[in-house]
Amino acid sequence: MAGNMMEKVPVREQDPKVRAANFEEVCLGYNEEEAVEESQRCLHCKNAKCIGGCPVNINIPEFIEAVKTRDFARAYNVISESSSLPAVCGRVCPQETQCEGRCIRGIKGEPVSIGKLEQVRQALPARVILRSSAMMSRFSKPCIRRAAFLFTVSRNSVFPRTRLSRRKWKMSGLSA
Repeated sequence: MAGNMMEKVPVREQDPKVRAANFEEVCLGYNEEEAVEESQRCLHCKNAKCIGGCPVNINIPEFIEAVKTRDFARAYNVISESSSLPAVCGRVCPQETQCEGRCIRGIKGEPVSIGKLEQVRQALPARVILRSSAMMSRFSKPCIRRAAFLFTVSRNSVFPRTRLSRRKWKMSGLSA
């Protein structure tokens, strides 16, 4: 690990000239290596106050441990157990005042960047997340295909009707 354990791993962002010409997210988030480095900053407290700071009580230490071991499918499942909208957590939830605000690491340095770690799974292909045994046992094959399809559409940040043929739109199950 190259960085200081007291400081967060810096998050990559789009160049200002590039982002002035598009509507994509400014924050690019962590890649796999940066996520593992950031997750190694976690102290794995015996009495984890970050869980108490989370409004949906996500098991954050278990999630961070899964990221640390590069088991992103398990990390996704840990968040999915408590949150019905796991893709929203890393972007919308105010972590600075909730889970990160209670992080013990933040007393003598910067807290672990939990929100940015939650966004890492968005960069992974749907097949990695849906391959986990918990997801396979819970859903049938057509449902998994639909979930992978919707994941890909939401990952591209495009309203589905603008990019899909009528047949694919009907197959997705989103048609009115």
